[in-house]
Amino acid sequence: MNKSQLIKFTDLILFLGFLLLISTGLLMKYVLPPGSGQDMIWSLSRHGWGDVHFYIAAIFLAVLCLHLFLHTKFIRSALVGKNGGTARRTWLLAIVAIIILLLVFAPLFSVVEYGVGGGQGGGRGGGGGTHWEQRHHR
Repeated sequence: MNKSQLIKFTDLILFLGFLLLISTGLLMKYVLPPGSGQDMIWSLSRHGWGDVHFYIAAIFLAVLCLHLFLHTKFIRSALVGKNGGTARRTWLLAIVAIIILLLVFAPLFSVVEYGVGGGQGGGRGGGGGTHWEQRHHR
């Protein structure tokens, strides 16, 4: 498979993945909303569809990285320009890229606040906290 065919293939996979993300997201939002209990579609509950949605998103992200890698020459020329750009512009782009990466990964390193919300509870289990804490009697 040459580069052109690989780009077309990744574009197709990204398009299908995007459609699947939309459909599973809409399914979880409107057909199986929070509190839908044991309702199921194709033997999957809301949580099962959440897992499907997550795995589609992970595959989508991996294929998107491949897509960007296949277009690095274009991206570099679009950002820096044909003449190589100025040092100031290059540093500005680097700083913007670092800020974007920090914003993307910030939730992974954020502190989880348990019991926030005035005792409303977290879902059907009540009592707040994470699912793991509810199961293991925090």
